[in-house]
Amino acid sequence: MRAPTIPSQPLDRFHEILRQLETRRTWSVGHTALRYLAQSMLTSDARPYELADRVFSVAETLKKTSSAFSQLRGDLRFLIAAQLLERRVSAERFHTAVSQFDQKLKQIGMRRSSLHQLMAIVLMLEPETGQVAPGRVERFHKAYEMMKRYHWWLTGPDDFASCALFAMRDESIHDIGRRVERLYTGLRERGFAASDPLQLVSHILWFNPKSDAVALSRFQGLHDGFKGASIAMWTSDYDELATLTFLDHRPKAIIDTVVRHRESMKALRPRCDASMTFSLACGTAFLELVALDSSLKGIHDARGMMHVHAALAAQQASSAAIMSATMTAAVVAANSSS
Repeated sequence: MRAPTIPSQPLDRFHEILRQLETRRTWSVGHTALRYLAQSMLTSDARPYELADRVFSVAETLKKTSSAFSQLRGDLRFLIAAQLLERRVSAERFHTAVSQFDQKLKQIGMRRSSLHQLMAIVLMLEPETGQVAPGRVERFHKAYEMMKRYHWWLTGPDDFASCALFAMRDESIHDIGRRVERLYTGLRERGFAASDPLQLVSHILWFNPKSDAVALSRFQGLHDGFKGASIAMWTSDYDELATLTFLDHRPKAIIDTVVRHRESMKALRPRCDASMTFSLACGTAFLELVALDSSLKGIHDARGMMHVHAALAAQQASSAAIMSATMTAAVVAANSSS
């Protein structure tokens, strides 16, 4: 897969891509999905209007070729389409990979989840061929079992994306598990409560090329720094903080950049909630500061995690929109019959 192209002005590029996506949006597509989609495509070197045309075309193909109840008929298809474009994989080959992956999970008796499986598969796809390389599914399964051994009460399908990224590395799953657990323990020792989001932090920090001590110190420094800047920190923000630890910048420089970008995100209409403005701002600020770093080592993994987070957030927003629309229709129907 090609190396990411770091835009010189990621915040401006975000708004340019988003404008192109919004002009193509239909009533059934949520604003949230398109915002995270724009974030996920920032490292592409194509023109914004070309990106929008391509991703809508692939997303439409995914929808038309999916079953009636597939996750690929919802807003998630746009995030998947962006990943397929980046890997130069057709929708047809992706469907084949999805079917093969599901069959292998059945054979080994592994727990399945359509949403999380889709994200895991797209992360493991080989560019051009659209296949999951031999042995990857077995490593994926071993990574999942490793996580369950350490934290069976926290581990579930929402960890599939991490398993997929671990499966793509050459290190032994045993060694990966030991280091992930050290990172998790280090976070707990620093006062962070046990939770699913904290487990994800330990997964992201594993990819940080710095030492464990440095990665943990950076995470805590950013957490405390944002709180010191009167920005509430929730567990839903942990994955963004973990990604920001890849940056070789002082915490204040990172925090100031995120705060500046967040003001721009607050201007989006319809309005974003506080969690989304922080998430989007972290994505664009990350790239702005990456451009100033001397090394891009680890950026692929960090961006991969951010793509996963964006996709899941978009899916949650889509589900919420569907539920809201269903409730509204029920209320209208009830009033009409009364």
